[in-house]
Amino acid sequence: MLTFPDPRIVPRTTPEKAMAGIEATVRAAAHASVHGGSLPERRTTAVNDTRYYGLYFDIPGLCYGSKGEGAHAFDERTSIEDLRKCTRTMATFIANWCGLRAVSVHVRSPESL
Repeated sequence: MLTFPDPRIVPRTTPEKAMAGIEATVRAAAHASVHGGSLPERRTTAVNDTRYYGLYFDIPGLCYGSKGEGAHAFDERTSIEDLRKCTRTMATFIANWCGLRAVSVHVRSPESL
């Protein structure tokens, strides 16, 4: 959790908003590492859970996912390759956000037990 050095000083931002800025940087880096380019920004007036939580509970949110066609139609669909890339992006984000690092795992065969 972020703290401000002197509680008598009114910060220009809240710890939550400061973390949201850090989150955006980590997310953009994860996207770039998987997709090979910067995250394009797209704003819509569509209603989804992120709008609901932001509007009624002041909880910032982000809607991130694979590209799709025919939203909410009987034939709604997405590209399997784009879904794979988004999954890798989210896994990369989680690993970077949580500070995970690669480790070597040695699995013994059943015969060696």
